Amino acid sequence: MYLRNYQDTDHVLGEFAKIAGAWDALLVAVADHSAIPTHTWVDTAKPFMEAGLLAFDSEGKWDPSRSRVRQMINHSIYVNLRGRSPDGIVAPEDHDALCDQIISILMDMRDPRTGACPIAVAARREDMDGVGGNGENFGDVIYLMRPGYTNQPGSEATLLTEQALAHAVLRPAEGLRTGYTYHRNIQGNHHDYLPNAEYPGVCSNRAILLMHGPGVKEGYRIRNAHTIDITPTLAHYVGMAPPANVDGHVLVDVFAC
Repeated sequence: MYLRNYQDTDHVLGEFAKIAGAWDALLVAVADHSAIPTHTWVDTAKPFMEAGLLAFDSEGKWDPSRSRVRQMINHSIYVNLRGRSPDGIVAPEDHDALCDQIISILMDMRDPRTGACPIAVAARREDMDGVGGNGENFGDVIYLMRPGYTNQPGSEATLLTEQALAHAVLRPAEGLRTGYTYHRNIQGNHHDYLPNAEYPGVCSNRAILLMHGPGVKEGYRIRNAHTIDITPTLAHYVGMAPPANVDGHVLVDVFAC
């Protein structure tokens, strides 16, 4: 299925390249991400409930009066900090120690079938700037999943063994306590993973960038490119200065001269 998808995409791009060539125009195909298949849904809330850090009321709603943390679907965990959150209960002086505990809980999770941790990385927000995780919209701790694992709404375990079904953090989706409903038709995700994450033998989470046209090197493989480089590169190609508020740099190596 994945090979056929690549083949169909390649054919479509080939047809566009013919049109661009006839117009003597530059063709650029770019994506902001790819996707990775998922095989196991992970309940990342349960370990925090067992540690007494996360609680829900009888209606399944998050209970701030009994919760020291709050999980969000953007892979953020927020400290329920007093003075910052309306119903915060965590004293500011306890913030750093709680962040360390959150990271330890995540990295101590294990898949009983393999012994692997389903979490690829967990760190404080200020340490995740390299993967786009540093900003006021993110939590105090950010984590990303190991390829194949997911905790996103709409994703469900498809290859769980009987042993895994009984495990504390690996089970079929039953609907989050926040009211999300899980469906069986979602088989891949991208926000779960590091930008360069790879699913062995299948695909990676890397985005694509293809350039074809006058002045572009033929057969050159672009390395270390980022989506923020596209705008300054195209501005350079047409002889314009990049906008002052745009990050990224010009991919000068792709041009023949």
